Amino acid sequence: MASEKAIQKGIIRALNSMACTKAIKLHGSAFQEAGTPDILCVSFAMVFMFEVKKINGVVSEIQKVRISEWNEAGVKCLVCFSAVEVIEYVLGEMGTAELIILEEERERLLEPIVLRTLLNLRGIK
Repeated sequence: MASEKAIQKGIIRALNSMACTKAIKLHGSAFQEAGTPDILCVSFAMVFMFEVKKINGVVSEIQKVRISEWNEAGVKCLVCFSAVEVIEYVLGEMGTAELIILEEERERLLEPIVLRTLLNLRGIK
């Protein structure tokens, strides 16, 4: 089973391979609120935050509070377990124009088969 750190790296690599997308790891420190999600991502001007967990990982109460606060502030924030799940979620939040741009960039994506499948599911040729 992959570690949370390995899952985070895979998610960041997958997100940063997408057009108009930037993702970074947020490192916990004394200067940051406890429970802040692990990854910050902006894609096509939409803001996402991801709390990464291993399968069967437990979300702490403070993490649940922070996720709720970010969602209330308009950020799309959720717990995730894999890069495929994150890419699927981000693509699901996009409109047709953004998905067409990504389709044109598909050769640069880490997993073009996954992207093509998701685009087909959304009815975009």
